[in-house]
Amino acid sequence: MNIYRRYESHVWQYRIENESPWIGASQATLGSFFHCMTVWSNRENSLCLKKENFFLQLLEAIPVIGWFVSVPFSIYENSTCIGGSKGKCNSSTYIFYVKDDVYELSLHKQDKVSLLKNGKQVALYQRIVSGGIEGKAAYSVLHILDVEKKILLLFSMFIDQIYFFTGNYQWKKAIPLGDKHPERVNWEPTENEK
Repeated sequence: MNIYRRYESHVWQYRIENESPWIGASQATLGSFFHCMTVWSNRENSLCLKKENFFLQLLEAIPVIGWFVSVPFSIYENSTCIGGSKGKCNSSTYIFYVKDDVYELSLHKQDKVSLLKNGKQVALYQRIVSGGIEGKAAYSVLHILDVEKKILLLFSMFIDQIYFFTGNYQWKKAIPLGDKHPERVNWEPTENEK
């Protein structure tokens, strides 16, 4: 599965190849404050990640101090808070609590990010370097069938905006610090999970 992105009307927009009902958008105030990533379709509820703690956002914006600050995201379904995130300081791992499920995103070398659900790997995102150009695929995603498309799209937006994004068409190089699970970069779904 490929995920595409484009910049239109001051908003980054994302879509899954051949999945017309799902669309995502990411926007922020002054480039980084109150960051909001939303996925929606005309068939199901919207899902949204929002940065809300203004004090931590100010600390994150200060050089050097910002390296040690992890601003949590709240997760909303329609307008109801259903969970939140926790970033691990000095690592490239984020934990998301969504209803009764726990998701873990881990950045690895080779521009790959693994997604675990309740301790089991369910997806592997590969950044496509040429994807910085509008209209081309930005991410290739291997995943098992049980993962909802809106979750895959929402986390691809998070990966793009938090791990690799600089605010223009160029990507910054994110380097994982102390990858504790390098074996996850070789993951593929088994035949019965495809």
